[in-house]
Amino acid sequence: VDVALGLLRDHPADKVYTIDSKGANTFDAWFQTQGSGPRLILVPSKDLPEPPMLLKALSVEFAHILKFGLAKKSDEQFLAQFGVQKTPAIFIIAPQAGKNPQGGKIELAVMPYQGHMSFNAISIFLENSIRVGPAQPPPPGSDDLKDEL
Repeated sequence: VDVALGLLRDHPADKVYTIDSKGANTFDAWFQTQGSGPRLILVPSKDLPEPPMLLKALSVEFAHILKFGLAKKSDEQFLAQFGVQKTPAIFIIAPQAGKNPQGGKIELAVMPYQGHMSFNAISIFLENSIRVGPAQPPPPGSDDLKDEL
């Protein structure tokens, strides 16, 4: 376990973007500079100097399908922008499917996570929400797996 945690500690910090509405690291800047793919954002119950291990572990596991961000609880502008009422909060922000940008502005969908704050619970949520979305067919052979469960 110590070896695995050590690897997470040494994981590049640029995998998790720190959002700051008052500085240069705004959500809009992140969205414009790193593409319009889906993002998972954590708003912890207190401001943290660096991403927690939970967020780092998720960023390692799901780096190929999501970008990860850490917002501050004290960033009231960001919290209001996405309707965050209580913390800790995790939500996915993604461009709305089938919507064409109006005036160059991409419409975003916000999908809050309501479950337990654990790696396994969040991973299941991500598997169900991102890997097999409504516009994507299930992976080949997945019907056979249902019978085995």
